[in-house]
Amino acid sequence: MTRRVVLVDDHHLFRSGVRAELGDAVEVIGEAGSVEEAVPLIKELDPDVVLLDVHLPDGDGDAIINAVAPARPGVRFLALSVSDAAEDVIGVIRAGARGYVTKTISRAELTDAIERVAEGDAVFSPRLAGFVLDAFGSDARQGREQELAVLFADLRGFTRIAEHKLPYDVVFILNRYFEAVGGAIQRAGGIPNQFTGDGVMALFGVESGAELGCRQAVAAAREIVRDLAALNHELVEELPAPLRIGIGIHAGPAIVGRMGYGAGVYLTAVGDTVHVASRLEQLTKEYRCVLVLSEEVASRAALDVSAFPRHELTVRNRGGLLAVRVIDDLGRLPSA
Repeated sequence: MTRRVVLVDDHHLFRSGVRAELGDAVEVIGEAGSVEEAVPLIKELDPDVVLLDVHLPDGDGDAIINAVAPARPGVRFLALSVSDAAEDVIGVIRAGARGYVTKTISRAELTDAIERVAEGDAVFSPRLAGFVLDAFGSDARQGREQELAVLFADLRGFTRIAEHKLPYDVVFILNRYFEAVGGAIQRAGGIPNQFTGDGVMALFGVESGAELGCRQAVAAAREIVRDLAALNHELVEELPAPLRIGIGIHAGPAIVGRMGYGAGVYLTAVGDTVHVASRLEQLTKEYRCVLVLSEEVASRAALDVSAFPRHELTVRNRGGLLAVRVIDDLGRLPSA
């Protein structure tokens, strides 16, 4: 798959050099030399990756990320700059860039960085990784409370399917399912951090904040449903019935940190917000729908859900009622 890339740098000769250096390894679909040019161009072209300079004549790279990300949560940003100053690295990563490399990078390394960022990985030039660890690592190790969005997804009726399959087949189908769901979450900008049984938990907005995280979580739900449909088509001869999924999304405060033991330590979240998101996923069985979305998420994502059924729930350890929307067809859900 050839990655679609937009180049943003105020030096035309540098952009031409990068385009020539990349050759046919990627498809450069657009160029811009300023924030004013870049924002509408990226929104229109919707590339896989934006190669972004951190300093432009009319603003910094983080201004482009902040302007584009709400409308195009699936676009990934990779900073490509001559600067290796800590404040530049940390600033653009806090805004939501998935990586930062310097202009001394080789063609092969840059091509690999674009591919890895497109797949959802974080990429940094070796010297710069320390800045990121210093800025974000201590919080992750010690734990912090922050606002974010949490998504739970779970297969429906898979136990009955598994009862009639060999163990090898069960593992094969589940791994294909996890690949589809995990890829959808990463493309939307989330962190898939728990795979248990036939369920998945994912975090959105850990670095970029809850508002963008909510938009990313909704975008991930769309991608999950689309990719699951494609997987059902691919495995039609292997499955007695199509795989079905239930998704719950909620947003609010949670404690985020690296938790676990030994090799099982990973970034996760705990707290009321996580429990509520899990409860909403379970309610998709009762409501016979694909997605149960809290109005908190819809509000933060600036999403009009007035056309969908509304319910008020009593949630354990939570004062007052929680308003949710029941989404039976994500194709009817408007874009954020």
